[in-house]
Amino acid sequence: MFRFFPLFLLFLLAGCAQQKPRFAVEGTIEGAADSLLLLEHVGISSVSVVDSVRLGADGTFALGGEATVGPEFYRLRIAGQAVNLAIDSTETITVRSAWPRMGEEYVVEGSAASEDIRQITVQLHALQRAVEAVAADRSLTIDQRQAQAQQLIEAYKTMVKNDFVLNDPASAAAYFALFQSLGGRLVFDPVGSWADVRFVLSVATAWQEAHPASPRTAHLRALALRGKQQTQPRASALAEVDSSVVREVGVLEIELPDIDGRMRRLTDLKGRVVLLDFTAYAAPGSKERIMELRQIYARFAERGFEVYQVSLDADAHYWKTAVELLPWVCVHDADAFESRFARLYRVDALPTYFLVGRDMVLSARDTDIADLSAAIESLL
Repeated sequence: MFRFFPLFLLFLLAGCAQQKPRFAVEGTIEGAADSLLLLEHVGISSVSVVDSVRLGADGTFALGGEATVGPEFYRLRIAGQAVNLAIDSTETITVRSAWPRMGEEYVVEGSAASEDIRQITVQLHALQRAVEAVAADRSLTIDQRQAQAQQLIEAYKTMVKNDFVLNDPASAAAYFALFQSLGGRLVFDPVGSWADVRFVLSVATAWQEAHPASPRTAHLRALALRGKQQTQPRASALAEVDSSVVREVGVLEIELPDIDGRMRRLTDLKGRVVLLDFTAYAAPGSKERIMELRQIYARFAERGFEVYQVSLDADAHYWKTAVELLPWVCVHDADAFESRFARLYRVDALPTYFLVGRDMVLSARDTDIADLSAAIESLL
């Protein structure tokens, strides 16, 4: 039998050589007995299940997967609650949390990148609550609510840049921060806002140096170049629709379908004072804002006032349901947040609106309007 031992050893060594490096995620999710806990790989364009376990009474778990080249993103998920993780080697990460706030209140150990992601997530949840509180504050006007919400968003973006990007733009946390959303819209606009595009460029450059073989590096570079092309070359005066020139240019034509599929042109409303409004009906506070717009419309419509409202909702069916009974012109851009019309008008946040005079000349942008009703009155 001894003469076969070298062959057995050869097979054993070959088997060991074929094993790929693995990472492990372990810990406890209290209060979730009999729940299915999934470990998912969050890819660039898809999510796939890597491992799973049915939790017992004590909530302990041990999951894992094959290590990949460069930082990758995973999440532990039960139903709609998830813990986001960054993994770039064969480390073992420990997560402790409790149901039903598993994705908002948890402890992570063994991964500095995952701890940074936890902090970003906590701040994002706080931002969501703050924006919803502003949207529900009936003591504020539409403009005041919009201004306060935007201030909160800008403060969050500044925090992320200062705390998680400037010190280490090649980190997993920097990449993760780029793709967080609020109300269905990316907080950082990688293709429509030049300020945000510069942020993407800095992260893409750092990842190119630190993680040249990662497919996410190629994705970042492509996104950054696309954003640069779409936001930087704006030589036309008409494209520079900001507060410094808004009184000097005419409107950029918009032609989009309404709820019945008819193409509606903005310039067909010449002769009326028009509120050109870019919005998303799925965004927080949208219903309350529509109610206030109804009041303004009822007050001025008979005197020659009209609303041309451009929806950037990704869900066309949801948009049709939301606008079915609205009395003004409602159109939908199927390109959603990649709308070329939004880019032309430099719409960096929703809602954003403009006032257009009867001669189809832009009168003011929302950031320059202290009292919308008074501004409309002055143009009628």
